[in-house]
Amino acid sequence: MTDLAASILNRGQPSQIRNQERLMRGKVNPILAWSARIYGIGGALIFFLSGVVYLFLGRWSATHQDFWVFYDTWLHRSWLSSSILKYNGHSCFFPCQIWLGNLRWFHGSQDSLFVIGLMLELAATTVLLFPVWKDRSVDSITRIAATVAIVFGNFWMGRASMTASGAFNCAYSLVLLGAALAFLGLPAIANEKARILPVSLAMVCAAVLASFSFGTGLAVWGALLLTGFCLKIRLRRLAIIAGAAVLSVVVFLALPPHTAATSFGRDLPLSQPATYLTLFTYFCRLLGSPWLYIFANWSGNSDVPGGFYEGVAMVFGVLGFLFVIIVSGYKVCRRNLRLGLEVSGFALMIFNFVAFGLVTLARAGHIAQIPSELNAPRYLYWSALFWTGLLLVLLGLSENRPRLSWAAIWTVMSLPLLAFPSHLKEARRWHYVRLLSQTAATSLVNGVCDKTEIRILSPFPELVYRISKEMKARRLDMFAPDYAEWIGHPAAALFSAGPASVRLSGQSRMRALESASPAVRIDGRAIMRARRTPDVLVILDSNGTLRGIARSSATPDWLNHYLYGRIFQARSFVGYIAPYERGQSYVMRSVEHGALSAEAIAVPLVAKPKAERP
Repeated sequence: MTDLAASILNRGQPSQIRNQERLMRGKVNPILAWSARIYGIGGALIFFLSGVVYLFLGRWSATHQDFWVFYDTWLHRSWLSSSILKYNGHSCFFPCQIWLGNLRWFHGSQDSLFVIGLMLELAATTVLLFPVWKDRSVDSITRIAATVAIVFGNFWMGRASMTASGAFNCAYSLVLLGAALAFLGLPAIANEKARILPVSLAMVCAAVLASFSFGTGLAVWGALLLTGFCLKIRLRRLAIIAGAAVLSVVVFLALPPHTAATSFGRDLPLSQPATYLTLFTYFCRLLGSPWLYIFANWSGNSDVPGGFYEGVAMVFGVLGFLFVIIVSGYKVCRRNLRLGLEVSGFALMIFNFVAFGLVTLARAGHIAQIPSELNAPRYLYWSALFWTGLLLVLLGLSENRPRLSWAAIWTVMSLPLLAFPSHLKEARRWHYVRLLSQTAATSLVNGVCDKTEIRILSPFPELVYRISKEMKARRLDMFAPDYAEWIGHPAAALFSAGPASVRLSGQSRMRALESASPAVRIDGRAIMRARRTPDVLVILDSNGTLRGIARSSATPDWLNHYLYGRIFQARSFVGYIAPYERGQSYVMRSVEHGALSAEAIAVPLVAKPKAERP
């Protein structure tokens, strides 16, 4: 009776008693425990806030990469036919609703896509954190460590090739959000008394969201089935998920491709044993790729790491592979997966493990032709999440072993410090990419064909110039403001208000461009009241006719100093004139609140090209 009474009393305050038991069992100094809590909370908070700020400052400012190809379809097809296509082998039905809606109602604004993508990323992170903090079977230090792992997996700037792009982030975060929501239903259907139909329907809807947001989302079905089996969910309940999985795959395969699709693994010589070793090598390299970037940045490498660090990626990939095989094999045999932290980590780990199996089979031919594809930053989105899931599982498995538990906790809590050099380097790189993409967009607004500059937006300049004409006619993206329509008109007809003094000063330089028509690029420094660079400057000829637009490419002093170590230029701008008339004099004036500045910046003449030697 005494034991029964004690157990009943313990149910009212499980967390306090379990924490005390762990402290006594592990003989942990309370000061050390509180230090771990403060360090973990501080590290997670700093990493989260810096990740959000760096993403905002490094977001794409113009249409980029695959979306020029997508626009070529979306601008000429109906909404439905654009949505059901598979792009590069990926069904993007649900992100297409966001992308097409943005084109129709927000003029293709990249900022609106960034906000939506960031909101989806925050929602997915919250859903991943929910079962961790709901799990009272683990102490607060373990939950804080799990939070650090989840924050690292979602806001490390190594993933910025996808997350700094609002358009890509919409697709990827929809996959993660759908998968995380589906995983939330597993404990419910594991309960024998739960109503199976509503929960199963909700799980299937969430898994469908993941499956038809991006190709890797199909891995959610494998993660649900394996995790559900390890939770001792009855097979007839799992049969509902299995049936939905088969139906989803059938629908996925039936969707028409955007272009001629490459065969999924059919070209691989599977009859040769060496093929499986090659696939295993690719798989492990992709799994371990985050550690390649993390460790390489401690050495100060400025280029894409290779050599020794590729071996580091391989070693970590093999260790991750063995961990998954051993843990999943053990859990399948015992079927003793614990609810809460362990389930969340296991499902996330298996989801990304299966996803990389699909990626390896689909991209093996491409990797064989271009081995550097194994280091492609776009895969870091999923591989970082794989290690997040693995670390959550490690925290869950070590919970009842004090020494192992503290080793796992401090390993996880070291992530922010260990990853910060790569976090900062990628933040700098993506801010630079933003500035370059804004310059390329300015060249398009001015009608300049600078193929060197435009490659930041796409490796296919001719496609960009062709689609940009249609975008200009529809006032999309960089053409949404009417700057392009100003060119060729007298300034007096464009700005009704008289010139106003803004204390504009600065200097400019000009260089000729190799393009179809005579064109020049103008860059320099400008400053006005409040020590800031004007957002928009206009370039006027001696007759007062507007001949070009310049945009700010400056990084504010305080951001440059505190966030980037003063590596970017302050008060800089870039503009273009096309066509350029040699001998004509030009000046630049800022535009503020519909009025030109009274002050002007002189534009130097372009020097005559030297005569070529015979």
